[in-house]
Amino acid sequence: LQWRGAPAVYGPPTTLYNRFVLWSRKGVFARIFVELAQPGADGGVIMIDRTHPKAQRMAAGLSKGSSAIGRTKGGLNSMLHIVCNALGRLLTFLLSPGQMSDAKGALVQIDALPPAKVLLGDKGYDAD
Repeated sequence: LQWRGAPAVYGPPTTLYNRFVLWSRKGVFARIFVELAQPGADGGVIMIDRTHPKAQRMAAGLSKGSSAIGRTKGGLNSMLHIVCNALGRLLTFLLSPGQMSDAKGALVQIDALPPAKVLLGDKGYDAD
């Protein structure tokens, strides 16, 4: 989504961008996710999976290593690794370059996961 594509009720695109940057630097989004990601009542099952958000054409001009965009067979991609509880509530996520494997993405997140009896994941997460 480009900033200018947001509904006008949120204000001018420049204001949205500046607010996003300010809140990111102050850790507002991190605090929101910490509060929202508290384990549910059951706490016994968590699930992990990933998806590939396709990078826009303008992302090709980004300097190497400056973002979570990587080259894959399908072109420039990012990978979004998501962990949810049994009710589908987001617990944590990781945005990585598209060429990162599922298992490596899980290893990066493993310390942030809440205690659980079962971790469900597809074949891509099946590793020692």
